[in-house]
Amino acid sequence: VDMVANTHTLYIGDDEEVIGFRWQVVQQGHGNAYYDPRVLIRSPAGKRLEPLSSTFIEPRPAYPGEAIWMPMEAGEGSELLAMSGLHTTEWLGPDDTLIGHHVIGAKFHYGGCTCDIGSMCRALTGQEPMFWIDLLGLTCALFYVDLFLDVKSLVLFLQQGYFAYFGINAIAVVVPMVLAVSEINHFFKTESVEKDFIRHWLGRTTARPVLICAALAQLHTVLFTVLSGMMTRKLALLKQGKYAEVVESGASAVVQMNFVMSYIAGVEQIADQDISSDELR
Repeated sequence: VDMVANTHTLYIGDDEEVIGFRWQVVQQGHGNAYYDPRVLIRSPAGKRLEPLSSTFIEPRPAYPGEAIWMPMEAGEGSELLAMSGLHTTEWLGPDDTLIGHHVIGAKFHYGGCTCDIGSMCRALTGQEPMFWIDLLGLTCALFYVDLFLDVKSLVLFLQQGYFAYFGINAIAVVVPMVLAVSEINHFFKTESVEKDFIRHWLGRTTARPVLICAALAQLHTVLFTVLSGMMTRKLALLKQGKYAEVVESGASAVVQMNFVMSYIAGVEQIADQDISSDELR
């Protein structure tokens, strides 16, 4: 143990594998305090956690905080692939000097059967197949499908002169944009690993304006999806955007369903309009 540098060396045996990490995190002020990092090692004798720090934060946090596992399945006792390395991102100071690096994910070694799609995907991308299905399909693709249908409805309402329908549907589309801008401004007030990661790729001074412009242009979801894929975990901004999207989708669905049902029921002001079946889809 080096008492001056306050570090120590942990040796891994030839029959041992690093399969995960665990650390404690507690919120303090405008950021988080991390302490008690440990490495999860698998050996013929079983699994064990070894401390990576010779000291704790002094004074110890008033509350123990939350135990974070990487990968998340490590805390569930699942069978895990051996790690071959770590994904990191730069941690920059106020004057853009390099303070250190954040660990944002792991690289995995896989040498098993090629029919094990889940393990292959985790070894190649750092995440399970369901993560990519959710990120690319259920989050990004569905957002733009819904946006396309909203724009199509707005054009129909405007062309047919249904300004009340148009106004309500337009408000439902605009509200999530306003909420997204508000969330972005709030996000940059708190220090976090994700904030440093975004600044690393979009620029320290340009990250916020780029995200705000993307939100106003409805391109923020695809941008957050790309950044989440690079980070191999969903950004908090992307998760928070789903709540606003649920409200928008619900409001738009009510307006559009009311219009369609009025047309089918033969409401005079709507049924008399020359609207094709393709326009109603």
